[in-house]
Amino acid sequence: LSVRQRLMTLGAATMLGIGSMLAVGWYENMQVDSALTRALRLQRDVEQLNEMQLASSRLVLAAMDTIIDRSEGVIQKERADIVRSAATQLAAGSPIMKSLAQEAGNAALAETYDADLAELVKAVEVDLKRLVETDAPEADYAAIDDAIDGAGDRLSATLDKASDTAGQIMQASVEGATARASTSLYIQLGLGLLALSTALLLQAMHGNAIVNGIR
Repeated sequence: LSVRQRLMTLGAATMLGIGSMLAVGWYENMQVDSALTRALRLQRDVEQLNEMQLASSRLVLAAMDTIIDRSEGVIQKERADIVRSAATQLAAGSPIMKSLAQEAGNAALAETYDADLAELVKAVEVDLKRLVETDAPEADYAAIDDAIDGAGDRLSATLDKASDTAGQIMQASVEGATARASTSLYIQLGLGLLALSTALLLQAMHGNAIVNGIR
């Protein structure tokens, strides 16, 4: 090999080693960023699910208070506002439930959410309102109380399960990102050592050959 060829071989080996390190580092960092972004999104979903759980509790509590104060003959405006606000918040969270169910590969997770919510809202805003305003008998209130409790319990159980599922996926995503970052570091260190060893070997070989040629 000529001096030019030897120097080009040494330079190419060095550039290949550096390029491999950069390529692997870029790819692994992209994967880690993707996993962390997913974890942050899931964290926001968990917070939203917790807010939805509180909204469900407020809605049921307002209904129970209305049943207790049924002798007033009307649902208090404050309680009606609580029911309406909670129902709106729970309905707005339906896409989160469906997205989480799809991500978890468990369609049953959100299968009954919309139906349970619709049943709960109807029981409170329509049926209970009618009973209060018409001074219905005690037996009717017992039935509506069971209906509200049943729908509320199913909705609460669904939200709890969804929150737990999101937390598990988030934890797995964070652990995966951590493991990937560690693996990426070791790969880059290995490539760096390989590139350094190769460069030193080629430098020794070509350097001796050039020196001997000059000598």
